[in-house]
Amino acid sequence: MALRVKGDPAVSGGSPEVSGLSAFPCRILACVFFLQIALCGAARAEPVDHTAEGPVLVAALAEVDYPPFYYTREGHLTGISVDVINYLADKLNLRIVYQRLSWPRVLQSLERGHVDLVTTFYYTPERARDVIYVQEPHATEVNAFFTRMDSKLTFDGDLHELEGHMIGVIRGYTYGLAFDDADFLHKDPVLDERTLVRMVVGGRFNVAIGNPFAIRLEARRQGVEDQIRLIDPPVDLSPIYMAISRQYPDARALADAFTDTIRRLKASPYYDELLRRYDLDERAEE
Repeated sequence: MALRVKGDPAVSGGSPEVSGLSAFPCRILACVFFLQIALCGAARAEPVDHTAEGPVLVAALAEVDYPPFYYTREGHLTGISVDVINYLADKLNLRIVYQRLSWPRVLQSLERGHVDLVTTFYYTPERARDVIYVQEPHATEVNAFFTRMDSKLTFDGDLHELEGHMIGVIRGYTYGLAFDDADFLHKDPVLDERTLVRMVVGGRFNVAIGNPFAIRLEARRQGVEDQIRLIDPPVDLSPIYMAISRQYPDARALADAFTDTIRRLKASPYYDELLRRYDLDERAEE
């Protein structure tokens, strides 16, 4: 019995491939049977109830909220990545269990198969050694520099302007190839956005880089939103993917099923609604 997409008619046509990945046929061949068997193969950090209908997948999220992709609002997990994975679960008859981990542990758990997938992932060849990427991105991520409100720092798009500055980054994050490969920059890694914002406000860093949604949220939570300034233009705009741990049995077939279903989603009015809901509609057009 094959996984079937509920409701949507087939959508023809292709779309750009992930750079560095071989082309996969868009197919939905993952079987409910092998998905149920697969759940027994991956180690879990906590027990999962298998009695409910539908196979269970463990999705890793960073323990620190990362809007607009995933974050807690009024006690509920929300965000465009959450809405998209919930859409996939509904169409493919899956159940999703979220596991919040530090970002280094997210990467380690994907490598070891302790989780089945990650919902929000930038493509790099290094990461592709541990995961099978879903070929269709579901969102676009922005990364920008930010500094203290009283700083005179400017940026016009030339990274060489930041030579000599200590730049705060988050360990294990990627900020686009240009920034990642800029060995002439002094980058000082910290654990999460909470620490990044605190160090910029406290003067440990004169400048840091991050997702503006996440930086604003963390600054608001710390009560220092009026003490930081985001700098235009953005450093990078990159497509965001989901990815399946290579330790998951038949990960490629599951990634193909996700790819096909996300393409159907993006052809629907519901996807336009999601972009507007999370203020991503303008970024998606850039």
